Amino acid sequence: MREQFQIRRGTPQDVDELVQLHFRVFDARSHYLLLLGRPFLFQAYCWYCSAPTAFTFIVEAENKIVGCATVSEDSYTAVFTHNWLALLGAFCRRPSMIMHPIVVCRLREIFVSRRQKSLGKTPHTSGYLAYLAVDRSARLNGLGKLLIEACISESSARNWTRLLTGAHSNNTVALSLYSRLGFVRAQGPNPRGLVKLYMQVSPTGGRNTSLDPHSLNQISTHLSTP
Repeated sequence: MREQFQIRRGTPQDVDELVQLHFRVFDARSHYLLLLGRPFLFQAYCWYCSAPTAFTFIVEAENKIVGCATVSEDSYTAVFTHNWLALLGAFCRRPSMIMHPIVVCRLREIFVSRRQKSLGKTPHTSGYLAYLAVDRSARLNGLGKLLIEACISESSARNWTRLLTGAHSNNTVALSLYSRLGFVRAQGPNPRGLVKLYMQVSPTGGRNTSLDPHSLNQISTHLSTP
């Protein structure tokens, strides 16, 4: 029996399934976004699936979402600054969370990012790959690689010059995958054990050409597993 995978762009109609996948794949001990709860995650994925400065790719098997990747223009903090009302709601539901060290760090990053923008120091030429998730039942099929390559191609089509991401230092599988795809480690400290990675994206094409619906369908057709 062969299982067929299909890759396509995420839409707002996929958000409920995306949130469920997120909670299945990530662990609150290392992925602190889960502390903000399902309402914030729902709003975050709505934004990633509909905002002009963001996009989502998903992989389906038998009409079930088994993988996804989200990218936004600028930095990881974009999802928070564009959804600050949902973020405020998360704090109202759990007031003590605002004192969590990771939350304090993220709030500081948001403040610094907004200040840099106001000073004109951050031109929008980068994308940030945030939520890369593959369901355990669908791993070892090359889906992570497929999703990352789709994100690279879309970033190229948007004329972004860099694609940024991060992975925990103990996530050797992810770090190896990113390295094989051309990402390099950024210099400097790695707070909270997070390794920052980036790659240069060619807006002129090469292997980073845009994945139109026909190309996505061709890739999906050739991606199957016994």
